[in-house]
Amino acid sequence: MALNWILKVWYSPIKAFKEITQKPDFLGPLIILIVTSLIAAGFQQVAQSKIFVESLVPENEEWTSSTKFWTSNGALSNNTKDALMGNQSIQSFVENASRIWMKFDISKADQTLNCSEKEITKLYFSLKWNHSRNLAPANAKIQLLSSNETSFFELNITKLLQEGSIWSNITLNVNEGNSWLKQGAPTWEKITSIKFELNWTAFNPGNLTLLVDDLAFGGKFKPWTTYMFYLDNFLYSVSNFLIFWAAYFAVLLVFLKTFVFELEMSGKALFAIIGYTFSVEILQNLVSLLLASTFPTIYVGYAFTLQNAISQNWAPLLTYQIISIFYVVIMVWVIHLTAIALRHLHKFSWLKALGISAIAYIAAIFLRALIALLVGI
Repeated sequence: MALNWILKVWYSPIKAFKEITQKPDFLGPLIILIVTSLIAAGFQQVAQSKIFVESLVPENEEWTSSTKFWTSNGALSNNTKDALMGNQSIQSFVENASRIWMKFDISKADQTLNCSEKEITKLYFSLKWNHSRNLAPANAKIQLLSSNETSFFELNITKLLQEGSIWSNITLNVNEGNSWLKQGAPTWEKITSIKFELNWTAFNPGNLTLLVDDLAFGGKFKPWTTYMFYLDNFLYSVSNFLIFWAAYFAVLLVFLKTFVFELEMSGKALFAIIGYTFSVEILQNLVSLLLASTFPTIYVGYAFTLQNAISQNWAPLLTYQIISIFYVVIMVWVIHLTAIALRHLHKFSWLKALGISAIAYIAAIFLRALIALLVGI
């Protein structure tokens, strides 16, 4: 009977809800919950398989969140008023000098980096400099040290710097890229420190400031499914379904008690009836799953966020737009089905039933968002 009701809701909702309201059960909604969540998880899995995420070292801003593993010829501090990512950058200040340098010791942070072609191919960082007389540095360079101070790869970055007091966002190819100079016997498979150095001529000393932020290695991409498994998506879909089901029911119950005063059936029965209205989400998730398989691969990395990647690569696609449009169609469909159920329950007029259903659905969307925010899902 439950399976018959689920299908009948699609093609003959008035007859279906006439029967459902007379003898509501939880078997149908339970089947809808499981099937909808399984397909929704499949849609998420397919979409995530098309998203390749850059592996970054470190994964967050930990290298520029503390001066603990930094050294310099100047006074080190955390600048909490001037940062690009996170809440602070690393700053060094030296008075009346023509040279300023800062070094981050990766090995002291219990890490070493393998910058071979199979592991890491990019280096990202942001620099800002200031000279008390606003004179540009004659030379700026970066060194990737390997094991000791005498073995390193060096690259001149003078032309990559912006003017004074302006952040320079720099991306470098590591390994064989960018024509790194080699000093001593360094190896790309073991990078232990990063050193930034700016030099002015001996005739142009001044009070020098150097800031570093957004420091990370990357360049290799892995599919999002490496980090997000099907079971994770399924459990998320189940929790999301249950939260909205409960929120929609709660808002409807408040409205019914306001307009009807005395309900002719228990809240448990009403909860089950509302569950049947979500059967059409099976169709929504099936369509989304099929269309997601046509999406092109997108790459999300240090300089290209997921939102930007989707807006530039997926949003213009007709298939992506159809998913968004069909979501609205399903929303209207659920509202309409709930109105049919309300008419069978309390003999509401079509206008009142649709009004209660629509307002309750919109309120439930906000309530679900609030609940998700509070519980962190």
